Amino acid sequence: MEVLARWPNQIAHVHLKNFWTPNPKVAWDRNKPDFWKTSRFCDLADGNTGLDVGAVLAGLTRIGFDGWVAVEEDHPQRDVAAVWRDNRQFLRRLGY
Repeated sequence: MEVLARWPNQIAHVHLKNFWTPNPKVAWDRNKPDFWKTSRFCDLADGNTGLDVGAVLAGLTRIGFDGWVAVEEDHPQRDVAAVWRDNRQFLRRLGY
């Protein structure tokens, strides 16, 4: 949200993804041993690290962003078509 407020005219493309980790209170540390064995990118609705997808999208709308937003899902844990469908339904519930 700070980026949106600070550099609203500098955003050209957005990669939107969410993250899940077994201990969300611990800071993101991809260099910790086994971090990527227990933590992962996840469906937009399933993150547990505090990302408010709706607030990000509303912030982009508020600054007049009219570029591309790519929804990313790195290493899906299930059928990719189901992931796409569920992410789309989640975005529709948010009004997008």
